[in-house]
Amino acid sequence: METTLPQKKKAKVDNVQHTTNTNTTKNNHTVTKNGAYSDNKSMTMENRKRRGGTKDNGDRSRFRTQQSQTKVICAQSTSEFEMCISKCVNEGDTVLIINGGTDKGSKSYDGGEEKARQTSKREPTVFRGTSVWENVHELIQLATTCAPAVRVICLEPSNLHGNDLILDSIALIKLLRSIFSTTTTHTTILVKSKLLARHARSYHNVHDFINSGGMTNASLVKNGNGAVQVVSAVGVESYRDTIPLVVRQDDHVLEIGCHHGKTTSLIAKATQRRGTVVGVDIGKVCIERAKKNYSELGIRFEVADAWDSAALLDLDPAFTAIYLDVGGISGADGLFEALGLVRQLTCAYKSSLRCIVVKSRCLRDHSLVYKNSDEFLR
Repeated sequence: METTLPQKKKAKVDNVQHTTNTNTTKNNHTVTKNGAYSDNKSMTMENRKRRGGTKDNGDRSRFRTQQSQTKVICAQSTSEFEMCISKCVNEGDTVLIINGGTDKGSKSYDGGEEKARQTSKREPTVFRGTSVWENVHELIQLATTCAPAVRVICLEPSNLHGNDLILDSIALIKLLRSIFSTTTTHTTILVKSKLLARHARSYHNVHDFINSGGMTNASLVKNGNGAVQVVSAVGVESYRDTIPLVVRQDDHVLEIGCHHGKTTSLIAKATQRRGTVVGVDIGKVCIERAKKNYSELGIRFEVADAWDSAALLDLDPAFTAIYLDVGGISGADGLFEALGLVRQLTCAYKSSLRCIVVKSRCLRDHSLVYKNSDEFLR
């Protein structure tokens, strides 16, 4: 008994090893003999995330990937809006006009209707309502009915909301993108809005920003018309890759969500001046560790909340660049929180701030979708 028992145990192990060796691999996935399924890309995808790579469609939902196919072109004037319609609409295309006016013959409520009619050689589908949110069910019903055929949507937020309201407009566009993401046609949304046109010109994904030369690119700063430039990165490496293209030697820089201080230390080395870089985090333990790790660089580390503008202003009222890495906005969700926080920081430091770099996938995706008509018409 003492000699046969180990032999049986060894035989069982051999059998397990044999079963494992019969696993098949197809399309970089492993299918075991008993039907178990595993993704061999998972570790690779995690490594890509850590490196800040952008090829992350594998871990995004199909719905979110489909939404990214719907592009938003923002024009600041009627002439640019009509030029975009001429470029996007082909003869025979179905165009949806979302128009807040009720007077069909009024030029002020046209919303691109006449231009779409001339270009497509057919009557556009028109939604009319004095308040789009009060009639949102009717809009969804109309859009769902005509969704498979619609190639272009024309939208003028000031007609819909009575004013050019940026967050209301983004919320409506998000709704339209969700409706039309299920169609096989790649729908383009054309928006006539000065605020959204400026917004689209100021938001950049990190790779386009780096490839264009960052804040050293004079045309980028000029086209921003003095607006704060917002750069969105995915992953800590691409977040840090922006430092040479953003930080100047005479800058005063704040990092919000500094954690243990590694990125803050790289920023401090780029400024080459002591006492001009501040790192804040909501965690006391993180701040204590950051102080211990990088005390020799002259960085000021403090406990503070990202949303507490009064406390941040007390640290320095004239930051020229801000790095932002906080929970709640770093993932694929949280777009409106991210936009709200960026807006709050922009207003707090409007007299000095030049650039905000945000580690945020939702803002990165947002910057990929929204384009200014200048770029589109080139």
